[in-house]
Amino acid sequence: MEEKKSSGEFRELAEEFTGLEGNKVLNTLKGLTFRPGIVISNHLKGGNRFLSPVIYFFALLTIQFFVLSLTGFLDRVFEVQMARISEAFGGDESLEEDQVSRIVEQFGGFLTFIMSEIGQKLVILPFSLALIWLIYRGRKAGFKSHVWFGLYTFGHIILISTLLAFLWDAGISPDVIQYMTMIIAVFYWIFASGQFYQLSRWKAIGLGLLYYLLYFLFFSLVGGLFGIYIGFQLASDMG
Repeated sequence: MEEKKSSGEFRELAEEFTGLEGNKVLNTLKGLTFRPGIVISNHLKGGNRFLSPVIYFFALLTIQFFVLSLTGFLDRVFEVQMARISEAFGGDESLEEDQVSRIVEQFGGFLTFIMSEIGQKLVILPFSLALIWLIYRGRKAGFKSHVWFGLYTFGHIILISTLLAFLWDAGISPDVIQYMTMIIAVFYWIFASGQFYQLSRWKAIGLGLLYYLLYFLFFSLVGGLFGIYIGFQLASDMG
């Protein structure tokens, strides 16, 4: 009797965690696609119809890296980025071949970390959540509401980008897929933030574009500072 009770509790726990109980997976996917504001608000009010934002985000992040690694899409994107870095520094006549190789190698390590699952969790996610709070802090009370919005929205954007990655098998280049992903991500962000924060159309567009502008400026700055650091290293070695 006790064993049967324990088995039932374990099944309920597994169903709760995986979202199989009450069709949470389907409810979450449909809700975030068409009515993201309702999904996020429901979770904030203690509702139990949808997957938690933490489970949704981290599960999809894990699935994304598994799928992109399996299809080779992630490796292809990395190769394209490395080729561009090599081409940019290879044309500098003041640099010797071994110096160019060192620059490319160090930038490769930097990109590998940023593009990795660990880099997403330790760098990109915390910065993105802080940026959400900075831009939308007057729209909702409490940091937690911004975190839940961020995790749900990022999770759904990850799902979209993972599905779009399969277009690579249809012969579409990684660059085109990345541009498509970026455009759809911006549109979805504006749509979701407008619903959740109850913004007017133009306010949602303005704040959404501001978010992505600051996001890309920050990581461009980080890349530039890393390039300066490499430059100082090379100068020190030559000196």
